[in-house]
Amino acid sequence: MLYTKNTDDLLNVLKAKQLLIDSNVINTSVKKITFDSRQVEPGTLFFCKGANFKKQYLLDAQAKGAVVYISEVDYQIDLPHIIVKDIRLAMSYLGKEFYDQPDRKLKLIGVTGSKGKSTTVSYVKAILDHWLTKRKKQPCGIISTIETFDGIINEESTITTPEALDLFSHLANAVQSGLEYMVLEVSSQALKYDRVTGVEFDIVSLLNLGRDHISPLEHPSYEDYVESKLRIFQMSDTAVFSKDMENLDLVEQEIDKLGIRAISYSAESDNCDYYADKIEFYSGSNHFTVNSTAYSLPGIGSYNIENALCAIALTEFFGIPKSESAAALNNIETLGRDNLYITHDKKIICHVSYAHTSLSFDKSFATIEQHFPDYQLIALFGASGSKGLNRIEDLPQSAAKHADFVYLIPDDPGFRKHSEIASAMAEHLIEAGCPYKIAEQREDGIKEAFASATKSDRKSLLFIAGKGSEHYQMIGNTPVPINSDVDVASKLVSDYNQKIKN
Repeated sequence: MLYTKNTDDLLNVLKAKQLLIDSNVINTSVKKITFDSRQVEPGTLFFCKGANFKKQYLLDAQAKGAVVYISEVDYQIDLPHIIVKDIRLAMSYLGKEFYDQPDRKLKLIGVTGSKGKSTTVSYVKAILDHWLTKRKKQPCGIISTIETFDGIINEESTITTPEALDLFSHLANAVQSGLEYMVLEVSSQALKYDRVTGVEFDIVSLLNLGRDHISPLEHPSYEDYVESKLRIFQMSDTAVFSKDMENLDLVEQEIDKLGIRAISYSAESDNCDYYADKIEFYSGSNHFTVNSTAYSLPGIGSYNIENALCAIALTEFFGIPKSESAAALNNIETLGRDNLYITHDKKIICHVSYAHTSLSFDKSFATIEQHFPDYQLIALFGASGSKGLNRIEDLPQSAAKHADFVYLIPDDPGFRKHSEIASAMAEHLIEAGCPYKIAEQREDGIKEAFASATKSDRKSLLFIAGKGSEHYQMIGNTPVPINSDVDVASKLVSDYNQKIKN
Protein backbone atom coordinates (compact mmCIF):
# COMPACT_ATOMS: atom_id res chain seq x y z
CA MET A 1 0.00 0.00 0.00
CA LEU A 2 1.29 3.45 -0.89
CA TYR A 3 1.05 6.20 1.72
CA THR A 4 1.10 9.92 0.98
CA LYS A 5 0.99 12.88 3.34
CA ASN A 6 1.28 16.62 2.84
CA THR A 7 4.01 18.39 4.77
CA ASP A 8 1.42 20.78 6.23
CA ASP A 9 -0.28 17.83 7.96
CA LEU A 10 3.05 16.62 9.34
CA LEU A 11 3.97 20.11 10.53
CA ASN A 12 0.66 20.32 12.39
CA VAL A 13 1.60 17.18 14.31
CA LEU A 14 4.97 18.66 15.27
CA LYS A 15 3.31 21.90 16.36
CA ALA A 16 0.79 20.01 18.49
CA LYS A 17 3.63 18.14 20.20
CA GLN A 18 5.62 21.39 20.60
CA LEU A 19 8.57 19.95 18.68
CA LEU A 20 8.78 22.39 15.77
CA ILE A 21 11.53 25.03 15.82
CA ASP A 22 11.65 26.21 12.21
CA SER A 23 10.55 25.25 8.71
CA ASN A 24 10.93 26.73 5.24
CA VAL A 25 8.81 24.07 3.55
CA ILE A 26 6.12 25.09 1.09
CA ASN A 27 3.37 22.48 1.31
CA THR A 28 4.48 19.45 -0.67
CA SER A 29 3.56 15.79 -1.00
CA VAL A 30 5.61 13.18 0.88
CA LYS A 31 5.51 9.64 -0.48
CA LYS A 32 8.10 7.99 1.75
CA ILE A 33 9.82 8.54 5.10
CA THR A 34 13.20 7.11 6.08
CA PHE A 35 16.39 7.78 8.04
CA ASP A 36 18.48 5.57 5.71
CA SER A 37 19.90 7.47 2.73
CA ARG A 38 20.22 4.19 0.83
CA GLN A 39 16.42 3.84 0.83
CA VAL A 40 15.60 7.33 -0.41
CA GLU A 41 13.39 7.68 -3.49
CA PRO A 42 11.87 10.75 -5.16
CA GLY A 43 9.31 12.28 -2.81
CA THR A 44 11.04 11.21 0.42
CA LEU A 45 11.07 13.03 3.76
CA PHE A 46 14.55 12.27 5.09
CA PHE A 47 15.29 12.12 8.82
CA CYS A 48 18.77 13.14 9.99
CA LYS A 49 19.29 11.17 13.19
CA GLY A 50 21.99 9.49 15.22
CA ALA A 51 25.20 10.47 16.98
CA ASN A 52 27.21 9.30 13.97
CA PHE A 53 25.14 11.11 11.36
CA LYS A 54 27.18 12.75 8.59
CA LYS A 55 26.17 15.61 6.32
CA GLN A 56 27.14 13.41 3.37
CA TYR A 57 24.17 11.14 4.15
CA LEU A 58 21.88 14.14 3.66
CA LEU A 59 23.60 15.10 0.41
CA ASP A 60 23.16 11.51 -0.80
CA ALA A 61 19.47 11.68 0.09
CA GLN A 62 19.12 14.97 -1.76
CA ALA A 63 20.74 13.47 -4.86
CA LYS A 64 18.28 10.57 -4.79
CA GLY A 65 15.21 12.81 -4.74
CA ALA A 66 14.45 13.71 -1.13
CA VAL A 67 12.01 16.65 -1.12
CA VAL A 68 12.59 17.79 2.46
CA TYR A 69 14.76 16.88 5.42
CA ILE A 70 14.00 16.98 9.13
CA SER A 71 16.73 17.48 11.69
CA GLU A 72 17.80 19.09 14.95
CA VAL A 73 20.45 20.93 12.89
CA ASP A 74 20.14 23.29 9.93
CA TYR A 75 22.69 21.91 7.45
CA GLN A 76 22.47 24.98 5.20
CA ILE A 77 21.89 23.13 1.94
CA ASP A 78 19.54 23.87 -0.94
CA LEU A 79 16.75 21.60 0.27
CA PRO A 80 13.65 22.53 2.29
CA HIS A 81 14.08 21.73 5.97
CA ILE A 82 12.11 21.13 9.15
CA ILE A 83 14.07 21.81 12.34
CA VAL A 84 12.84 20.11 15.52
CA LYS A 85 13.75 19.97 19.20
CA ASP A 86 13.99 16.17 19.34
CA ILE A 87 14.47 14.07 16.21
CA ARG A 88 13.58 10.79 17.92
CA LEU A 89 10.24 12.08 19.17
CA ALA A 90 9.62 13.52 15.71
CA MET A 91 10.27 10.09 14.18
CA SER A 92 7.73 8.46 16.50
CA TYR A 93 4.94 10.97 16.04
CA LEU A 94 5.44 11.46 12.30
CA GLY A 95 5.83 7.72 11.72
CA LYS A 96 2.49 7.19 13.38
CA GLU A 97 0.85 9.99 11.36
CA PHE A 98 2.36 8.97 8.02
CA TYR A 99 1.11 5.39 8.33
CA ASP A 100 -2.39 6.48 9.43
CA GLN A 101 -2.07 5.56 13.11
CA PRO A 102 -1.94 1.78 12.59
CA ASP A 103 -1.50 1.03 16.30
CA ARG A 104 -5.10 2.13 16.86
CA LYS A 105 -6.34 -0.44 14.34
CA LEU A 106 -4.71 -3.45 16.03
CA LYS A 107 -5.01 -5.25 19.34
CA LEU A 108 -1.52 -4.48 20.51
CA ILE A 109 0.48 -6.16 23.28
CA GLY A 110 3.83 -4.91 24.63
CA VAL A 111 6.22 -7.01 26.73
CA THR A 112 9.37 -5.80 28.47
CA GLY A 113 11.68 -7.09 31.20
CA SER A 114 15.29 -8.06 31.83
CA LYS A 115 14.83 -11.71 30.87
CA GLY A 116 12.13 -13.83 29.28
CA LYS A 117 10.78 -11.27 26.81
CA SER A 118 11.36 -13.39 23.70
CA THR A 119 9.95 -16.49 25.34
CA THR A 120 6.88 -14.66 26.63
CA VAL A 121 5.98 -13.07 23.29
CA SER A 122 6.39 -16.48 21.64
CA TYR A 123 3.96 -17.93 24.21
CA VAL A 124 1.51 -15.09 23.55
CA LYS A 125 1.70 -15.68 19.81
CA ALA A 126 1.25 -19.44 20.26
CA ILE A 127 -1.89 -18.95 22.36
CA LEU A 128 -3.35 -16.37 20.00
CA ASP A 129 -2.49 -18.44 16.91
CA HIS A 130 -4.19 -21.48 18.46
CA TRP A 131 -7.29 -19.41 19.21
CA LEU A 132 -7.35 -17.58 15.87
CA THR A 133 -6.73 -20.68 13.74
CA LYS A 134 -9.77 -22.38 15.23
CA ARG A 135 -11.78 -19.36 14.09
CA LYS A 136 -10.18 -19.34 10.62
CA LYS A 137 -8.57 -15.96 11.25
CA GLN A 138 -5.14 -14.53 10.47
CA PRO A 139 -2.31 -15.42 12.89
CA CYS A 140 -0.87 -13.00 15.43
CA GLY A 141 1.87 -10.67 14.24
CA ILE A 142 5.10 -10.48 16.21
CA ILE A 143 8.17 -8.27 16.52
CA SER A 144 10.85 -9.76 18.76
CA THR A 145 14.57 -10.38 19.08
CA ILE A 146 14.03 -13.68 17.27
CA GLU A 147 11.49 -13.06 14.55
CA THR A 148 9.42 -10.45 12.73
CA PHE A 149 6.06 -11.27 11.15
CA ASP A 150 3.70 -8.48 10.11
CA GLY A 151 1.60 -10.24 7.47
CA ILE A 152 3.91 -9.14 4.66
CA ILE A 153 7.41 -9.49 6.10
CA ASN A 154 8.35 -12.80 7.74
CA GLU A 155 12.02 -12.95 8.68
CA GLU A 156 14.61 -13.47 11.39
CA SER A 157 15.12 -10.27 13.37
CA THR A 158 18.40 -8.40 13.78
CA ILE A 159 17.16 -5.98 16.46
CA THR A 160 14.70 -6.39 19.33
CA THR A 161 12.58 -3.28 18.77
CA PRO A 162 13.00 -1.43 15.45
CA GLU A 163 13.37 2.32 15.07
CA ALA A 164 10.04 4.16 15.17
CA LEU A 165 9.69 4.62 11.39
CA ASP A 166 10.27 0.90 10.80
CA LEU A 167 8.02 -0.05 13.70
CA PHE A 168 5.04 1.91 12.39
CA SER A 169 5.70 0.51 8.91
CA HIS A 170 5.41 -3.02 10.35
CA LEU A 171 2.20 -2.10 12.14
CA ALA A 172 0.83 -0.65 8.90
CA ASN A 173 1.70 -3.91 7.11
CA ALA A 174 -0.21 -5.81 9.77
CA VAL A 175 -3.29 -3.65 9.26
CA GLN A 176 -3.03 -3.96 5.48
CA SER A 177 -2.72 -7.76 5.78
CA GLY A 178 -5.82 -8.06 7.91
CA LEU A 179 -4.03 -9.06 11.11
CA GLU A 180 -6.01 -8.40 14.26
CA TYR A 181 -3.35 -8.95 16.93
CA MET A 182 0.30 -7.93 17.23
CA VAL A 183 2.70 -8.66 20.10
CA LEU A 184 5.88 -6.60 20.54
CA GLU A 185 9.01 -7.30 22.52
CA VAL A 186 10.01 -3.88 23.86
CA SER A 187 13.62 -3.26 24.84
CA SER A 188 14.86 -0.78 27.43
CA GLN A 189 16.65 1.08 24.64
CA ALA A 190 13.40 1.40 22.69
CA LEU A 191 11.75 2.87 25.77
CA LYS A 192 14.64 5.20 26.61
CA TYR A 193 15.10 6.49 23.07
CA ASP A 194 11.41 6.89 22.15
CA ARG A 195 11.12 4.16 19.52
CA VAL A 196 7.71 3.22 20.94
CA THR A 197 6.61 6.66 22.10
CA GLY A 198 3.14 7.35 20.75
CA VAL A 199 2.27 3.66 20.39
CA GLU A 200 -1.07 2.94 22.05
CA PHE A 201 -0.94 -0.57 23.49
CA ASP A 202 -4.09 -2.35 24.60
CA ILE A 203 -2.09 -4.03 27.35
CA VAL A 204 1.56 -4.09 28.47
CA SER A 205 3.63 -6.22 30.81
CA LEU A 206 6.82 -6.04 32.86
CA LEU A 207 8.38 -9.44 33.59
CA ASN A 208 11.25 -8.55 35.91
CA LEU A 209 13.95 -6.00 36.69
CA GLY A 210 17.47 -7.41 36.62
CA ARG A 211 20.71 -5.54 36.05
CA ASP A 212 21.44 -5.39 32.34
CA HIS A 213 22.48 -2.93 29.63
CA ILE A 214 24.32 -0.81 32.20
CA SER A 215 27.13 0.98 30.35
CA PRO A 216 28.13 4.44 29.10
CA LEU A 217 26.69 3.47 25.70
CA GLU A 218 23.27 2.40 27.00
CA HIS A 219 22.03 3.11 30.54
CA PRO A 220 24.55 5.01 32.67
CA SER A 221 23.07 3.57 35.87
CA TYR A 222 20.67 0.95 37.16
CA GLU A 223 18.30 3.76 38.12
CA ASP A 224 18.21 4.95 34.51
CA TYR A 225 17.57 1.38 33.34
CA VAL A 226 14.64 0.94 35.76
CA GLU A 227 13.21 4.34 34.86
CA SER A 228 13.27 3.36 31.18
CA LYS A 229 11.56 0.03 31.82
CA LEU A 230 8.80 1.66 33.86
CA ARG A 231 7.95 3.96 30.95
CA ILE A 232 6.02 1.12 29.35
CA PHE A 233 3.24 1.66 31.90
CA GLN A 234 2.59 5.08 30.36
CA MET A 235 1.60 3.44 27.08
CA SER A 236 -1.52 1.53 28.14
CA ASP A 237 -4.44 1.59 30.53
CA THR A 238 -3.72 -1.98 31.67
CA ALA A 239 -0.49 -3.52 32.96
CA VAL A 240 0.52 -7.08 33.83
CA PHE A 241 3.44 -7.59 36.21
CA SER A 242 5.18 -10.24 38.30
CA LYS A 243 4.94 -10.07 42.06
CA ASP A 244 8.14 -12.12 42.28
CA MET A 245 10.45 -9.47 40.84
CA GLU A 246 13.16 -7.37 42.41
CA ASN A 247 12.12 -3.77 43.18
CA LEU A 248 8.43 -4.68 43.19
CA ASP A 249 7.72 -1.59 45.29
CA LEU A 250 8.89 0.70 42.48
CA VAL A 251 6.63 -1.09 40.01
CA GLU A 252 3.56 -0.88 42.22
CA GLN A 253 4.25 2.78 43.02
CA GLU A 254 4.43 3.64 39.31
CA ILE A 255 1.19 1.80 38.55
CA ASP A 256 -0.57 3.53 41.45
CA LYS A 257 0.74 6.93 40.34
CA LEU A 258 -0.58 6.42 36.80
CA GLY A 259 -3.90 5.04 38.02
CA ILE A 260 -3.97 2.21 35.48
CA ARG A 261 -5.47 -1.24 35.87
CA ALA A 262 -3.03 -3.75 37.37
CA ILE A 263 -3.01 -7.53 36.81
CA SER A 264 -0.47 -9.52 38.81
CA TYR A 265 0.96 -13.04 38.69
CA SER A 266 3.29 -15.15 40.80
CA ALA A 267 4.84 -18.59 41.05
CA GLU A 268 5.61 -18.04 44.74
CA SER A 269 2.57 -16.48 46.43
CA ASP A 270 -1.18 -16.74 45.91
CA ASN A 271 -1.59 -13.04 46.73
CA CYS A 272 -2.08 -12.21 43.05
CA ASP A 273 -4.48 -12.60 40.13
CA TYR A 274 -2.68 -15.52 38.44
CA TYR A 275 -0.92 -18.02 40.70
CA ALA A 276 0.97 -21.13 39.58
CA ASP A 277 0.12 -23.88 42.04
CA LYS A 278 1.04 -27.58 42.32
CA ILE A 279 4.27 -27.17 40.33
CA GLU A 280 5.93 -30.46 39.33
CA PHE A 281 8.46 -31.53 36.71
CA TYR A 282 8.17 -34.87 34.94
CA SER A 283 8.19 -36.31 31.41
CA GLY A 284 10.26 -33.37 30.16
CA SER A 285 7.67 -30.74 31.11
CA ASN A 286 6.69 -28.42 33.94
CA HIS A 287 3.20 -29.16 35.22
CA PHE A 288 1.19 -26.64 37.23
CA THR A 289 -2.31 -25.27 37.73
CA VAL A 290 -3.65 -21.74 37.41
CA ASN A 291 -7.01 -21.19 39.10
CA SER A 292 -7.74 -24.93 38.80
CA THR A 293 -6.77 -25.15 35.10
CA ALA A 294 -3.96 -27.66 34.50
CA TYR A 295 -0.99 -26.67 32.35
CA SER A 296 1.89 -28.67 30.90
CA LEU A 297 4.81 -26.61 29.62
CA PRO A 298 7.62 -28.37 27.70
CA GLY A 299 11.18 -27.66 28.86
CA ILE A 300 13.16 -27.92 32.07
CA GLY A 301 13.22 -24.28 33.14
CA SER A 302 10.76 -23.64 35.96
CA TYR A 303 11.42 -19.93 35.32
CA ASN A 304 9.42 -20.33 32.11
CA ILE A 305 6.35 -20.86 34.28
CA GLU A 306 6.57 -17.15 35.13
CA ASN A 307 6.70 -16.32 31.41
CA ALA A 308 3.71 -18.57 30.81
CA LEU A 309 1.74 -16.89 33.61
CA CYS A 310 2.32 -13.53 31.97
CA ALA A 311 1.19 -14.86 28.58
CA ILE A 312 -1.91 -16.42 30.13
CA ALA A 313 -2.85 -13.11 31.76
CA LEU A 314 -2.19 -11.11 28.59
CA THR A 315 -4.32 -13.34 26.39
CA GLU A 316 -7.18 -13.78 28.87
CA PHE A 317 -7.47 -9.99 28.80
CA PHE A 318 -8.80 -10.46 25.25
CA GLY A 319 -11.28 -13.12 26.33
CA ILE A 320 -9.23 -16.22 25.58
CA PRO A 321 -10.07 -18.78 28.30
CA LYS A 322 -7.44 -20.71 30.22
CA SER A 323 -8.56 -23.96 28.61
CA GLU A 324 -7.39 -22.57 25.25
CA SER A 325 -4.07 -21.20 26.54
CA ALA A 326 -3.43 -24.55 28.25
CA ALA A 327 -4.03 -26.42 24.99
CA ALA A 328 -1.69 -24.07 23.10
CA LEU A 329 1.17 -24.21 25.62
CA ASN A 330 0.94 -27.97 25.99
CA ASN A 331 2.16 -28.42 22.41
CA ILE A 332 4.40 -25.38 22.04
CA GLU A 333 7.72 -25.72 20.23
CA THR A 334 10.36 -23.17 21.18
CA LEU A 335 13.55 -23.76 19.22
CA GLY A 336 16.56 -22.35 21.01
CA ARG A 337 14.76 -21.87 24.31
CA ASP A 338 15.95 -24.54 26.74
CA ASN A 339 16.15 -27.28 24.12
CA LEU A 340 17.88 -30.47 25.27
CA TYR A 341 19.74 -32.71 22.83
CA ILE A 342 20.70 -35.91 24.64
CA THR A 343 22.89 -38.73 23.39
CA HIS A 344 21.36 -42.19 23.53
CA ASP A 345 23.85 -43.34 26.15
CA LYS A 346 23.05 -40.22 28.27
CA LYS A 347 26.75 -39.36 28.33
CA ILE A 348 26.31 -35.86 26.83
CA ILE A 349 23.49 -33.32 27.01
CA CYS A 350 23.53 -30.18 24.89
CA HIS A 351 21.33 -27.54 26.50
CA VAL A 352 20.71 -24.75 23.96
CA SER A 353 19.41 -21.52 25.45
CA TYR A 354 18.90 -17.87 24.59
CA ALA A 355 20.09 -16.92 28.10
CA HIS A 356 22.32 -13.86 27.88
CA THR A 357 21.95 -11.95 31.17
CA SER A 358 23.24 -12.67 34.66
CA LEU A 359 19.65 -13.16 35.86
CA SER A 360 18.92 -15.76 33.18
CA PHE A 361 22.31 -17.42 33.79
CA ASP A 362 21.70 -17.75 37.53
CA LYS A 363 18.26 -19.27 37.00
CA SER A 364 19.49 -21.60 34.24
CA PHE A 365 22.40 -22.89 36.32
CA ALA A 366 20.13 -23.49 39.32
CA THR A 367 17.77 -25.50 37.11
CA ILE A 368 20.61 -27.54 35.59
CA GLU A 369 22.02 -28.38 39.01
CA GLN A 370 18.57 -29.41 40.19
CA HIS A 371 17.86 -31.77 37.29
CA PHE A 372 21.36 -32.99 36.36
CA PRO A 373 23.41 -33.01 39.58
CA ASP A 374 25.72 -35.81 38.41
CA TYR A 375 26.83 -34.04 35.20
CA GLN A 376 29.89 -31.84 34.88
CA LEU A 377 28.83 -28.45 33.54
CA ILE A 378 30.57 -26.98 30.51
CA ALA A 379 29.35 -23.43 29.80
CA LEU A 380 29.74 -21.86 26.36
CA PHE A 381 28.91 -18.19 25.94
CA GLY A 382 30.18 -14.78 24.88
CA ALA A 383 29.16 -11.15 25.11
CA SER A 384 28.34 -8.37 22.69
CA GLY A 385 30.82 -5.61 22.03
CA SER A 386 28.14 -2.98 21.50
CA LYS A 387 25.33 -3.59 24.02
CA GLY A 388 24.87 -4.98 27.50
CA LEU A 389 28.53 -4.26 28.24
CA ASN A 390 27.98 -5.16 31.90
CA ARG A 391 27.66 -8.78 30.71
CA ILE A 392 31.42 -8.88 30.07
CA GLU A 393 31.78 -8.92 33.84
CA ASP A 394 28.45 -10.37 34.98
CA LEU A 395 28.28 -13.52 32.83
CA PRO A 396 31.71 -14.99 33.68
CA GLN A 397 31.15 -14.19 37.35
CA SER A 398 27.86 -16.10 37.26
CA ALA A 399 29.35 -19.01 35.29
CA ALA A 400 32.38 -19.30 37.56
CA LYS A 401 30.12 -20.15 40.50
CA HIS A 402 28.69 -23.19 38.71
CA ALA A 403 30.69 -24.33 35.66
CA ASP A 404 33.50 -26.87 35.67
CA PHE A 405 34.87 -25.37 32.46
CA VAL A 406 34.03 -22.39 30.25
CA TYR A 407 34.43 -21.83 26.52
CA LEU A 408 34.30 -18.15 25.55
CA ILE A 409 32.74 -18.03 22.08
CA PRO A 410 31.66 -15.08 19.88
CA ASP A 411 28.23 -13.56 20.49
CA ASP A 412 27.59 -10.51 18.28
CA PRO A 413 30.99 -8.83 18.84
CA GLY A 414 29.93 -5.85 16.72
CA PHE A 415 32.81 -3.48 16.08
CA ARG A 416 35.10 -5.04 18.71
CA LYS A 417 37.26 -8.11 18.23
CA HIS A 418 35.98 -11.23 19.94
CA SER A 419 39.47 -11.90 21.28
CA GLU A 420 39.41 -8.53 23.04
CA ILE A 421 35.97 -9.16 24.57
CA ALA A 422 36.88 -12.71 25.58
CA SER A 423 40.13 -11.60 27.21
CA ALA A 424 38.21 -9.10 29.33
CA MET A 425 35.73 -11.83 30.32
CA ALA A 426 38.56 -14.25 31.08
CA GLU A 427 39.94 -11.93 33.75
CA HIS A 428 36.86 -12.63 35.88
CA LEU A 429 37.17 -16.38 35.33
CA ILE A 430 40.84 -16.29 36.33
CA GLU A 431 39.99 -14.33 39.44
CA ALA A 432 37.42 -16.99 40.39
CA GLY A 433 39.76 -19.87 39.54
CA CYS A 434 37.52 -21.22 36.77
CA PRO A 435 39.32 -22.95 33.86
CA TYR A 436 38.47 -21.67 30.39
CA LYS A 437 39.40 -21.54 26.74
CA ILE A 438 38.81 -18.88 24.09
CA ALA A 439 37.42 -20.07 20.75
CA GLU A 440 37.62 -17.67 17.82
CA GLN A 441 34.62 -19.20 16.01
CA ARG A 442 31.36 -20.05 17.77
CA GLU A 443 30.73 -23.34 15.97
CA ASP A 444 34.34 -24.45 16.42
CA GLY A 445 34.08 -23.85 20.17
CA ILE A 446 30.90 -25.93 20.43
CA LYS A 447 32.44 -28.77 18.42
CA GLU A 448 35.62 -28.74 20.51
CA ALA A 449 33.64 -28.81 23.76
CA PHE A 450 31.56 -31.72 22.49
CA ALA A 451 34.64 -33.65 21.36
CA SER A 452 36.22 -33.12 24.77
CA ALA A 453 33.05 -34.39 26.44
CA THR A 454 33.14 -37.60 24.40
CA LYS A 455 36.60 -38.34 25.83
CA SER A 456 35.76 -37.48 29.43
CA ASP A 457 35.17 -40.18 32.01
CA ARG A 458 32.31 -38.06 33.39
CA LYS A 459 28.90 -37.29 31.99
CA SER A 460 28.80 -33.77 30.58
CA LEU A 461 26.18 -31.08 30.06
CA LEU A 462 27.08 -28.39 27.54
CA PHE A 463 25.18 -25.20 28.33
CA ILE A 464 25.28 -23.31 25.01
CA ALA A 465 23.95 -19.84 25.70
CA GLY A 466 23.06 -16.70 23.81
CA LYS A 467 22.10 -17.44 20.20
CA GLY A 468 19.57 -20.28 20.27
CA SER A 469 18.15 -20.77 16.79
CA GLU A 470 19.56 -17.52 15.38
CA HIS A 471 21.35 -17.89 12.06
CA TYR A 472 23.50 -14.77 12.14
CA GLN A 473 26.32 -13.13 14.05
CA MET A 474 26.56 -9.33 14.17
CA ILE A 475 29.99 -8.27 12.90
CA GLY A 476 30.07 -4.48 12.77
CA ASN A 477 26.59 -3.54 11.57
CA THR A 478 26.37 -6.61 9.33
CA PRO A 479 24.46 -9.81 10.19
CA VAL A 480 26.88 -12.55 9.09
CA PRO A 481 25.26 -15.98 8.44
CA ILE A 482 26.19 -18.83 10.81
CA ASN A 483 24.86 -22.27 11.64
CA SER A 484 22.57 -21.86 14.64
CA ASP A 485 23.40 -23.40 18.01
CA VAL A 486 20.33 -25.61 17.56
CA ASP A 487 21.63 -26.86 14.20
CA VAL A 488 25.15 -27.48 15.49
CA ALA A 489 24.14 -29.19 18.73
CA SER A 490 21.47 -31.40 17.18
CA LYS A 491 23.87 -32.56 14.45
CA LEU A 492 26.65 -33.32 16.93
CA VAL A 493 24.30 -35.45 19.01
CA SER A 494 22.82 -37.14 15.93
CA ASP A 495 26.27 -37.99 14.54
CA TYR A 496 27.39 -39.29 17.94
CA ASN A 497 24.30 -41.49 18.25
CA GLN A 498 24.90 -42.92 14.80
CA LYS A 499 28.52 -43.64 15.68
CA ILE A 500 27.76 -45.54 18.90
CA LYS A 501 24.96 -47.41 17.11
CA ASN A 502 27.43 -48.70 14.55
